[in-house]
Amino acid sequence: MKTTRRATLAAGFGAALLPPRLAAAAAPPRGGQVAGWYRFRLGAFECTVVSDGTINLAPPHPTFGGGVATEAEVRAALRRAFLPEDRLPTAINCLVVNTGAQLILLDAGVGAQPVFGPGTGRLVESLKAAGIDPAEVDVVAFTHAHPDHAWGIADATGASVFPNARYAMSSTDFDTWTNEALLSQAEPIRSFVQGTRAVLLPRRDRFTMMAVNAEVAPGIRAVPTPGHTPGHVG
Repeated sequence: MKTTRRATLAAGFGAALLPPRLAAAAAPPRGGQVAGWYRFRLGAFECTVVSDGTINLAPPHPTFGGGVATEAEVRAALRRAFLPEDRLPTAINCLVVNTGAQLILLDAGVGAQPVFGPGTGRLVESLKAAGIDPAEVDVVAFTHAHPDHAWGIADATGASVFPNARYAMSSTDFDTWTNEALLSQAEPIRSFVQGTRAVLLPRRDRFTMMAVNAEVAPGIRAVPTPGHTPGHVG
């Protein structure tokens, strides 16, 4: 009994000293990315931040710091933040507000069109990962009509991503970014207007044009903040 036990222990310790066995085959890369969403409460509302992905704004200056800081100062600020100096990775986030009576989506991301590169178009994936069915969204309200905020209401075929939703946008921004006369402008304005017209105009009858300080839903009001676009709201 003792001899057998000593032999067994010796064999166990010996095995522990051997080098680990290598896997028979290398594991293939998994690919993909973690679904981006974050949920919090605001009073009686349940709010969920959902990601449509990221874009790289390049070069960072003068989009950032123009008229306030030099290109060298912007590069130095990026370097101090351990960010690349030639581009600025920027998250495209949208907000779903569950009021208890309605699901309100604030902005809709870029969607399927890679106008700013291949890093976007993840909104539907993020919504579903957060347990939100796009068909359950009642209202999509826009801060403004730039591509990274408005184009996500259509998929790659042009079909509606939110088939049961109505839309709300300031009349100033809707009229500005669907104005056919702007198609004669230089890039990128021409492409922005062309893409925005393709997304908004087929859904014109489902749009509510928000007046100044309009109520999107009980507890959510559109505050005018023009400047970034003529009809921008917060």
